[in-house]
Amino acid sequence: MNKRDCKSKNRCKSFSLNTSKDYRKFISDKKSQVTIFVIIGILLVATIIGLILWRGEMIVDITDRDMPQPHSRIRSCTEESVYEAVDIMLPQGGYVEPSNYRLYENDKVEYLCYTQNYYEPCVNQEALYFNHLESEIHDYVKDDVEDCFDSLIEEYKDQNYDIDEEDLDLEIELRPGQILVDVDKIVEMTKGDTSARYSEDSYAINSPLYDLAAVAQEIVSQEANDCGFDYMSHSILYHSYQVRKDQVGGGETSSSIYKIKDTTTGKTLNVAIKSCIMPGGF
Repeated sequence: MNKRDCKSKNRCKSFSLNTSKDYRKFISDKKSQVTIFVIIGILLVATIIGLILWRGEMIVDITDRDMPQPHSRIRSCTEESVYEAVDIMLPQGGYVEPSNYRLYENDKVEYLCYTQNYYEPCVNQEALYFNHLESEIHDYVKDDVEDCFDSLIEEYKDQNYDIDEEDLDLEIELRPGQILVDVDKIVEMTKGDTSARYSEDSYAINSPLYDLAAVAQEIVSQEANDCGFDYMSHSILYHSYQVRKDQVGGGETSSSIYKIKDTTTGKTLNVAIKSCIMPGGF
């Protein structure tokens, strides 16, 4: 420091002290601002939580806790019916009520590929197999879901609720590893200030049906073209499935039963094939 910068030591000392005080004041102001922001943040979070809890209480207030909750009741009922339909369909070739079938181990296994003529390859009996499976599940489940709605509504009517309902629209869609379910029906149940409402509900149910059906279609395709399916090689290449073939009958009654097993779930789809049959004695 030279004379031009500071004429006296006292002046320089005063400048240094003032600068230090300003710095401490600056730091103090910054800490105060941070504290204020933290307090504001805590208040905002507390307000949001309070609103959520208050809204939840209001929702509970307008629904009678003693009455069955519509969505959980219908979903449980629908899932149970879907699983039941699939369990019926799997051993019977994907049919709830087979019509053209081969009896195998007390199961009526529908023919997916069939011919009555000697030496000729079979003809695919269900070209739109996935659509067929969806339709089978839909028809089986819809009546059960309607019954579930009727039972639910009766319980509310017994408690003097006024009921306003629309028709049921049910959709079933198969996807790999899943069965998609869409239940579309509006039901409003009111009694004074208390009310409950059911509207559309969509969800997925785990099932290997789509994947098993895809293997069945491959079997049908090869049987229709080549009078056979190399199920042993398929099982080696695709470890997710085990395919077994049983030959039943002989001559004109000869048929093949393919058992397609999903190795993860243990579920098995049976399909019957009658293709390239030989006269008796061959």
